Amino acid sequence: FIPNMCAHAILNKDLEIHNNAFFDFIYIDDVINTTIKILNKKLKSFDYNLSTGNGYELYQIAKKILELNGNKNLKIKITSKKIMVNYIGNNSKIKKEKLLCKLTPLEISIRNVLNYLKTIKNKINL
Repeated sequence: FIPNMCAHAILNKDLEIHNNAFFDFIYIDDVINTTIKILNKKLKSFDYNLSTGNGYELYQIAKKILELNGNKNLKIKITSKKIMVNYIGNNSKIKKEKLLCKLTPLEISIRNVLNYLKTIKNKINL
């Protein structure tokens, strides 16, 4: 969702959301760092939810993407602002065992995705 919305914003295309929802987003660097940390530990269990434990509304993420990219003229087209689903991971087990690395705040994650996509703007094909 986030890379796709960022790509649209970079290409000056309106953002489209079919169904609003709450989702748990985790930055790829945090996934990698936590996975490496887990691989280097003797585990008490073999199943963990790798998530932030926080829910982010898709519509609010889209607004933040436009704000961070400086798109004042683009619109967010949304079928309904009504929350259709709520997918938030339970990371209590991974946190309790101190396996979760420090997480990147959502705004910084979005900014990083935007900055990366700007470097490959000419290669983006939506």
